[in-house]
Amino acid sequence: MGRNHNSAVGTDYMKREEFFGQLQDVLEIEDEVLSEDINLKNMESFEFDSMTVMALVAFIHEKFSLKFSAVKINNITTVRSLMELIGLEHFE
Repeated sequence: MGRNHNSAVGTDYMKREEFFGQLQDVLEIEDEVLSEDINLKNMESFEFDSMTVMALVAFIHEKFSLKFSAVKINNITTVRSLMELIGLEHFE
């Protein structure tokens, strides 16, 4: 069975650059470009709060068909740690 090469609901993998762009949209970050080493909790233009956690829970469920608790999402720091939580096999 081949991989699905679009970003439709339930896609089980995504290109890293596409993930960074969509994550930036979900988090409404306008002033910075995301990369794996960006610490989401230390950004000056963005507040990592309970609304952020819920937005990430919904985003991950929609894009990767995965469910994580708010506690697990709240424990991430960098974009890379979020990717590791999702599973690096989901990115190309």
